[in-house]
Amino acid sequence: MPRHNLRTIKFWRRLRSVFSSERVMDILVFFGALVVATGFWVLQRLNDTFEMEVRVPLSLTGVPRGVTLTTPLPSSVRVTLRDRGTQLMNYMRHRIKPVTLEFSLYDDGGATGRGYVPIADVQHAINMQMLTSTQIQRITPDTLEFFYNRGLHRRLPVRLSGTVETTERNYLHSITFSPDSVIVYAPALVLDTMMHAYTEETHISNIEEDYVDNLRLRPMRGVRYEPNVVQMTAHVDYYTEKTFSVPIVGVNFPADKVLRAFPAQVDVTVRVGAMNYNKVSSDDFVLTVSYEDLINHPGDRFRPEIKSIPQGTSAPRLSPPECEYLIEQVESGEVE
Repeated sequence: MPRHNLRTIKFWRRLRSVFSSERVMDILVFFGALVVATGFWVLQRLNDTFEMEVRVPLSLTGVPRGVTLTTPLPSSVRVTLRDRGTQLMNYMRHRIKPVTLEFSLYDDGGATGRGYVPIADVQHAINMQMLTSTQIQRITPDTLEFFYNRGLHRRLPVRLSGTVETTERNYLHSITFSPDSVIVYAPALVLDTMMHAYTEETHISNIEEDYVDNLRLRPMRGVRYEPNVVQMTAHVDYYTEKTFSVPIVGVNFPADKVLRAFPAQVDVTVRVGAMNYNKVSSDDFVLTVSYEDLINHPGDRFRPEIKSIPQGTSAPRLSPPECEYLIEQVESGEVE
């Protein structure tokens, strides 16, 4: 006899001897009884009353051409059913068909741009598919509405709702959107009050380089955006310092008096973004001192007032911070 046949015979003899033992038979009997008892318990429990939540799809049909749904109906409702467990199992095996709602039944003629669907209409449509013993306990949400208009729209610029902050070494140069404007569909009363299309609330901090993100536009009842997602780019620049020599200008001096400041020009050091470094010149700064200040606060020194600095610069420092001065009397026709 081939060797592999002998091995097979020995294996089956050992297996038979194991299962023929009294201990193994007791275990098998125990598990068999446990399965029967569990099955009996499950059948008993299924005869009890339970609640079960199912999701029923909604569908709005018959929307006329030229009508834009700005806020559609919810895609489904959650329905809580009450019945015996054996009956509820039917709804697990066979899903409830979608509830179809006809647009014309809930159209008010466009006066408000709002369609309201009574929850009783939905409940009636679901009841038609229920077993007679099944009760509907609740339907969520309990208010069903949709908004629409007949093509009324405007193109509005996009604006950020929120904040964008950089590190101390950087500054926010600008924020751009792509696209920079969107088409907004809404009822006339809403559309007339809208000046911009705002993004959802967004807060970004500690960025030190250009930052790009896709942002959804802020949802509003009865409002639809095309598109409803825009790409925001926060353009970030870094700071550097630059020094300018700026003359001091006397303000409101009488015609026969002239300011003589020492020095006549002061170094102004500012923090400026790299993008604007070559765009800023000393002509963009104005340093002044008024005749009234010098008269009302006599002395031999004054602190120049920074009257104007160019956009894109910050944190100005003067060197020297104070100047000596004389008020010189001049003859008519000698005024410089």
